[in-house]
Amino acid sequence: MVNSNHGVMKHAWENYWTDGRDSGSIGCLPDSTPEIVELQLEFWKAALANLPRKARIVDLATGDGGVLQQIHRIRKDLKLTGVDYSKTLPTAPKHIKLRPNVDMEDLPFGESSIAAFVSRFGIEYGNTERIAAEISRALLSTGVFAFVVHHSGSPIHAINKARAEQLAWALEDQQLIAKADAYLRSRQMLGNMVPAGFQAIAQSAGLKFGQYSVANEFAHAVLQTLTIGADKPVPVCRSIIAQLNKQSTQEMTRIRAMIAASKDDAGMALLEKQLLSVGLQVDARFPMMLKSEGQPIAWAINGQKAAQ
Repeated sequence: MVNSNHGVMKHAWENYWTDGRDSGSIGCLPDSTPEIVELQLEFWKAALANLPRKARIVDLATGDGGVLQQIHRIRKDLKLTGVDYSKTLPTAPKHIKLRPNVDMEDLPFGESSIAAFVSRFGIEYGNTERIAAEISRALLSTGVFAFVVHHSGSPIHAINKARAEQLAWALEDQQLIAKADAYLRSRQMLGNMVPAGFQAIAQSAGLKFGQYSVANEFAHAVLQTLTIGADKPVPVCRSIIAQLNKQSTQEMTRIRAMIAASKDDAGMALLEKQLLSVGLQVDARFPMMLKSEGQPIAWAINGQKAAQ
């Protein structure tokens, strides 16, 4: 997703879908919230209102196809395809086709073949200049686009930034995984006694970040693994610690990418300029606002192929 870490991010997202999204929040909109769902439905409905029946829609960085499922609620006649550069994606509903291992910068669609491109928290992770050019190439002359983009002032951004900082504290500052693995490799020489330092780190996490913080949960998960695993084979305990490391490291990678991809007003202005430069006309660009809280949850931007 972030260009300089494309391979790392691709691997992290593939594991996210393969592992059943069990590694924690990565910043997606909470679709269980009625107000947020309604905001999105209104946006998709307005942006796609003039599409003819059975028009072909492509969702970029589709993930589990959540956007296409929302669009299907509005227009059951549309032909819905989602593409994502992860090699593994969840099973798609019958009315949606998901295509894995597709880069947004190199779309497998012919010129003037797609009626609409949509994306929610997708295009901003890639090379937007190249993606814009590919969208313009593949859109019909009457084609449209509609994107929901991460907002740097949203509570989603703030929450995930704090989460990433806490994971970094545990993994990088405290070197918790490295210390746990080093202890396990020499456990027999230490008489199976878990060093007091692990308890101290767990206590410090709670005091510094709070009882319900990810740092506290992670530190106690490591401590519990070492304590309960005192009578278990060392390879078993090391495997559990390695799994904790894998999940937390990948989550931190994804969140950091989200933070880097989030856009302020200047970032959205640049995106609009990139779209305009390849023949795409922007009809609207605005923050999607939670009326109940007076906060932006994302940017929305939509438009059409400019007349030649």
